[in-house]
Amino acid sequence: MGRKGGGRAAFMRSVLQHAEDSEEGAPVMKDSGSKSKPAAVEGKKKDKTSDRASKFLVGDDDEPAAEQKTVKDQVKKLGKKNKEEGLALQAALDARHTEELAAFDAAAALERLEVDKDGASAQPRASKAMKRRQQRQREEAERSARIDEEKAALGETLREREEAALQEQLAGEGLGVHDIVPDGHCLYRALEHQLRLQDEQGSSYLELRRTAAQHMRAHDADFRPFIAEDDLAAPSEEADDLLESYCRELESTAVWGGHLELEALSAALDRPIAVFAAEEAPQVLGAERAGSRLRVCFMRHAYGLGDHYNSVVPLSDVGSNEEDEAA
Repeated sequence: MGRKGGGRAAFMRSVLQHAEDSEEGAPVMKDSGSKSKPAAVEGKKKDKTSDRASKFLVGDDDEPAAEQKTVKDQVKKLGKKNKEEGLALQAALDARHTEELAAFDAAAALERLEVDKDGASAQPRASKAMKRRQQRQREEAERSARIDEEKAALGETLREREEAALQEQLAGEGLGVHDIVPDGHCLYRALEHQLRLQDEQGSSYLELRRTAAQHMRAHDADFRPFIAEDDLAAPSEEADDLLESYCRELESTAVWGGHLELEALSAALDRPIAVFAAEEAPQVLGAERAGSRLRVCFMRHAYGLGDHYNSVVPLSDVGSNEEDEAA
């Protein structure tokens, strides 16, 4: 076998030579046996033509458009006498292109079928995952609905009642609540907020912790009787060291503050401190002291952990001052 396309080239040269000979009047050999050829002979001639056409069309590397152009050019050169053979070549080329397109479409259809098959096998897994998500969403919606129903049945919570009562009490004096972050330092942060409303250089909440501890150490007789083992976050090894252990925790941890710390800070700062609470009259510590009054409010049900202190400000200032950030 020669190179791909070699037979086709030879065939085309033969056809072209045949066409040139016909146009120049070269003698054509005729069968001396009869004037008309039988149908069988004509069939053989067509078969030979088809064979030559198929040989001409061999080769998958050529592009269809290029083949079409080549065949059309050669058909033109064949001349009128060989038009039938040229048309056969053109028809054979069209037939092969049709077969190739059909084969390509079949391969593409098979590939799509395989993709669809894979997708069909994965679809149930995706569907199950979606069903699980939808089930969780339904359960969450039902849970939220139950909580809302229970809240409606219970009416106002303790926190809501406490907040409403305190706001009503403060509003009567032209005051309101400034929220303080509940991080264990709330008492000292509330007093820090009060001091900085009056003086931008006021003490920080950590400085207020140290101030309270130092005052309690300096006046231990005023505070020692009120400190018990249960007041310590960590047990003390010696009973005589309760006050010192208490003061160390006060100045170095986030342990909550209360009445003792308010007393110590009122004395150390020489300022009266007013403490508001829901449905109770305000309690003023160090009312006799000369400094400007500091105001805080005590809440028993503000958060899940219990006691909490907020700052109390004029109603016109509610929401206008940002909370100090934790250090």
